[in-house]
Amino acid sequence: MISRAVNLFPYYKQRLLDLGYRNVILTELHSDALYMLIRKMMPKIVFIDSNYKKGDTPFWIAELHKNFKVREFRKFYIAVISLAEYPDDLALYCLENGAKSYVNQMDGLDEFNKGMKDILNGKDYISPGVKERYVGRDYIKPTGHITNGQLRLIKAASNGWTNEEIAKSLEISASTVEVRKSEIYMAMNVRNGIELTVKALRMNLTSLDEIVFYGDDYELKPFPKKAKKRVHKEIAS
Repeated sequence: MISRAVNLFPYYKQRLLDLGYRNVILTELHSDALYMLIRKMMPKIVFIDSNYKKGDTPFWIAELHKNFKVREFRKFYIAVISLAEYPDDLALYCLENGAKSYVNQMDGLDEFNKGMKDILNGKDYISPGVKERYVGRDYIKPTGHITNGQLRLIKAASNGWTNEEIAKSLEISASTVEVRKSEIYMAMNVRNGIELTVKALRMNLTSLDEIVFYGDDYELKPFPKKAKKRVHKEIAS
């Protein structure tokens, strides 16, 4: 099993042993010897611990793919384990990058154990919430409903406005903007403004034509002599 949580290694190992797994080896995700270890052991199952705050579990699965020949990679059975909140949309990218199964303890202990038992018995298992949202490789449903108020905030944030500028335009406090941004990030499964803009464009929540607004601090310094001052447009209610 591959994980960053070195302090939880004894816990992980005991849990896997209790579920019927044998010859469990745990290693750090950033270990220099990681690929060498995998190549030498050629494990039957490779478990990778997911971490939403880092959000790079799909990336590390892709890295495994990149560091092994196709025929070698196909021999691995990669399963992702999440022991904390992890957005279903983000889990889909783990599957698209090569994981065969995904289990999440937040589904409840019975469901989690069922998934782990299925994997042990050679069956693929995908968490119910993830299975519901897998409607194709080119489109993934958001986990939450986007309200009109959130949509206005998304459009403003996609133009690079600061929280203070968004607050002034939407007539709410900067702290409220921060809270709503967090809710939007969770609903759309993104981690920052760049990912928000990209996903908003993919989901047609905004368009390139709409990314034309400017906040209050738009004046260039020094201001070009022949340049016209940009007009500050408010987002329509």
